[in-house]
Amino acid sequence: MAGRVTALGHPMSNTMLPRIERAQRRCDLVVIAEALLVSPLVLLRGPSAS
Repeated sequence: MAGRVTALGHPMSNTMLPRIERAQRRCDLVVIAEALLVSPLVLLRGPSAS
């Protein structure tokens, strides 16, 4: 993931990912979504209840 985000022009290290997940670091939601090939809305919605 960090490599994909960095390749999109937004440097990110592997140590930044856990900080983002714990909301200890801000990130660009659009860049993360682009790296995952999903809409930013998918990330905001969270896991779907099935």
